[in-house]
Parts: sequence; structure tokens; C-alpha cells
Amino acid sequence: MINPYIKSLKSEKTESGVLYGQFLINSLGLGQGITIGNLLRRVLLGDVGGTSITAIRIAGVRDEFSIITGVREDILEILLNVKGIILKSNKTYPQYGRLKVQGPAIVTANFIQLPPDLQVVNPNHYIATISTGNFLEIEFKFEYGTGYKLASQTFQDKSGDFLQIDAVYMPVQKVDFKIENVYENSNDISERLIIDIWTNGSISPEDAISEASQFIADLFNSILDNKFATEIKEPDTQSLTIAKDGLLTSLNPIEDKADLIKKVLPEPRSPFSTTLSPVLHSDINSTANFADSSGVFVLILDGYLTNLFRLHCNNGQYHLFK
Repeated sequence: MINPYIKSLKSEKTESGVLYGQFLINSLGLGQGITIGNLLRRVLLGDVGGTSITAIRIAGVRDEFSIITGVREDILEILLNVKGIILKSNKTYPQYGRLKVQGPAIVTANFIQLPPDLQVVNPNHYIATISTGNFLEIEFKFEYGTGYKLASQTFQDKSGDFLQIDAVYMPVQKVDFKIENVYENSNDISERLIIDIWTNGSISPEDAISEASQFIADLFNSILDNKFATEIKEPDTQSLTIAKDGLLTSLNPIEDKADLIKKVLPEPRSPFSTTLSPVLHSDINSTANFADSSGVFVLILDGYLTNLFRLHCNNGQYHLFK
């Protein structure tokens, strides 16, 4: 049986603060290198969490279009500058920090007063310049998460004059890997995986790959701990929803085919013969009075998208088909 092992090949820190590490995973079976490499890369980029600034509140400012007297940057520039601050924390609950500086001064990240469990990785990161003797007072909200989230997804409480910021939680910036074949003396062929990891400095590549490996192990352990499902839940065929132009229309239960047609088609405006066939896996043919129209309809059954139908009118005849 092949016993894989991991070894650190390189560990460097660039002038910008980026941490780089190269690792070797040896003694893999044929085909295991691409499987493990893809899995580690996805988990490193998407599931290793970090702390980011998600909102700020500036004294005397109510929106991003306001102006701060005596400050060179406008609000949008300050928001972009704040977004580049890299934080390190082992806490997952929201935290707050403050900044209060009197000008003239160049404001950087090291002016922020942080909670004890929070640390700024790039303290010299530029925020703004105060050209007069005015005060610049900012309150920061720090949150833990994974991946990247837009401002509308990060901060639910819009009160208190907080300005939302797009949050980049992921500390791993880039992951590359390559696979090499190893030919043994016994004519056996094994694989070795070489993986390169770059982080923003808030976590070391060694800790990142360890956290990713633990996440994968916990995921499969949770699958092993759970029993296999013995019953499969059947979809509720009595509950039906049809979406037309983004609007949902419910039918419950479906007993009358004519009611279904009336739900799908627009209101009648002129009398003529109309034929629908097929609809919802059944042959539905009915005659009713409707105006010329066409469109695309989506069938949602038991909360899941099941089929896409297109409505077409030809010489006064409607045809609703897959």
C-alpha cells in the first residue's frame, strides 16, 4: 500500500508581504495527483477563511458621495483604500475598531485602534491625507468569512450611517500545482504532486494547506459518520409553480387543464382558436380566446427547476413546447 507524505520545498516572503510556499506530496497512486491537486486548490481558494473590513462609519458622512473638509481623498477613494487593509485574527465573531487623527497628517492602517485579538498585517497601508487641522474619525467593522462577498451580502444592518464595502475574506491569493510521474525500480509507477501557494500574509502557506487538509478530512468524516438514507422523498406533484417573466404563479392542485392554460397565457383580447401541446409532460389541448403573444415559461416543481417551455404563436395557433 502506498503511503503519501508531504514535504515543504520552499518558503519565502516578498517585499509586498505576500507569503509563498512550495510543497511536495509524494508516493501517490496513478490518477491521485490530479484528484488531490484539484481538491486542495478549490478548498484553499474557497474554504480557507479570513477577516476583512465589511463596513466603515465616518464622522459627519452619511453616504459615499459626501465630502470631508480638509481630506484630499473623496469617500469612494477612502473606501477603496480601506479595502486593501489585510487583517489577521483567530476570532470568527464581528469586531469593531476606531481611528481618530488630527491633521495635517498622512493616515495609514497603523492608526487604527484594534481589539486585542486583531492584527493589521500591512500597517503602512495608505488610507488618506489630511491637509488641514481637521479631525478624521472612522469606525471599522471587521467580520470573518470565506471567499468574496459583495457589500449587499455582508452587512444587513444599514442603519447607523455605515458604508458597506465589498469583502475579500480569502487569505490564499493563488494556487498552482503540477504532477510528475516517478518510476520505481520494481517497474511500478507512482505520482508526486508539487503545489505552490501564495497568501496575503495573514496566514502562512503551511497553515493554509494544513487547514485545507483538515477541512477535507472533516468533510469526509461527516459523510462516514452519517448513515445512508433509506428513503427517497418523492416530489409533491400536487404543488406546481410556473414562472413567467420573473413572476411566479402557483397552481395547487392541478385538476383542470384549462386553468393551467389560463395561468400561463395572457388575458384574452380577441377571439380565435388556440392550441397548446404538449404541456407538463402531458398532452394538453384546449381551445380558448387569447391574443397573439410569445414568451418563455419555466416550470418549477417542488422548488426545483424542472423544464423550460417556449410559447409560440403561428397564425393564431399557440404552441407551448419544450
